[in-house]
Amino acid sequence: MGGFRGSGVPPRFSLNRAKMALPRGFLRPLLEQNELERTGTANELANWWPTGTGTIPDTELRLGQALSRRSRRAPGWRTNWQQTGTGTVPLDIKQLQHFVAVADTRSIVRAAERVGITQSGLSRSLQTLETAVGLPLLERRGKGTVLTEFGKELLPRARALLNERERTLCELRAFDRLEQGGLSIGVMPSFNYTVAPGLIADLIKCSPGIELGVSTGTYRELIGKLIDAELHFALLLALAPDRSELVFHPLYESESAVFAAKKHPLANAGKLGVHELLDYPWALTESRPLKLAFERFFSARTDAVPPLRLTCGSIALLVQSMQATPLLSVLPRQLEHSELFRGQLTRIEVDAPASEARAWLVTRPQQVRGPALRLAFDLLAKRFPEAGLPRLDES
Repeated sequence: MGGFRGSGVPPRFSLNRAKMALPRGFLRPLLEQNELERTGTANELANWWPTGTGTIPDTELRLGQALSRRSRRAPGWRTNWQQTGTGTVPLDIKQLQHFVAVADTRSIVRAAERVGITQSGLSRSLQTLETAVGLPLLERRGKGTVLTEFGKELLPRARALLNERERTLCELRAFDRLEQGGLSIGVMPSFNYTVAPGLIADLIKCSPGIELGVSTGTYRELIGKLIDAELHFALLLALAPDRSELVFHPLYESESAVFAAKKHPLANAGKLGVHELLDYPWALTESRPLKLAFERFFSARTDAVPPLRLTCGSIALLVQSMQATPLLSVLPRQLEHSELFRGQLTRIEVDAPASEARAWLVTRPQQVRGPALRLAFDLLAKRFPEAGLPRLDES
């Protein structure tokens, strides 16, 4: 069986041999899930039509404006998608790849070069996709191509489906080689000095053949990668779950504290009041929820908010920047005894903004549950027994 073009599947890959290596019952739900997701995305997008119950006036207005410019499209285009689209045709993977390529490049010419087909072939593929979902997805403007409101709604789902497809193939290849496969993890910076190193070491120790990928980023960045199926799971800090399309498993309470350099004027000042923090500049890790909590904390207790001079995505860089400056910062107390802090920062005796966040293990529902992901869940369940993490073969 030959490999898929652009998928990275080697010619030696054999689906039949992979089936023989799979645990009983693994392949069928995997393929059924992929088919349901493709069909469900088409139906979901079609049902988002702004008429009847749940009309979205602003969206309807923009759609009407887009349709009023239909003369820029091929003759009869509006009739094609409005009358022949059924919204029940499963989405084709190649068409989704072509759609994402156009969304990324905003050009039919560059997208055709990227996917390796002619411009006319790409145009036919896109028209077939629009007919399949029964909705307009793209619109030509000047020399470029932009997404309609429906196209913007489809894009994250298309990315997720394509990423999930690649992960499915990787899982099957891993089973074909009787290996654990790959695992992509996202972590916010504070986990780099607490949970992440031990988890990575345990994964490599328990499964020497595992292929690990670790991405660090802000809460928003990692949430986006989860939704786009670029990650299997992420370790995040947040006050509460805020994305209904993801599954949040609580791990532990993460208490924060105010820290300063050892030579800071407040380092040995004893118990302080909130007003005494207003005269010093602050540094925060790159997190919008933390920034909002910081502002609300001081606004509720004083008439002013201290100056925020540094926002940094790297805790190590933030700590180094605090050494020669009077910067104060709010950081998880778990870091107090880490190698990063030792001999460099000291905790200030004062109430802290955003003092009661929670550490979460965040996953996508109904994703491929390969052996590497199951192993990671088992290791985290042993490390945090009070969290009550589910076994993936039972949840």
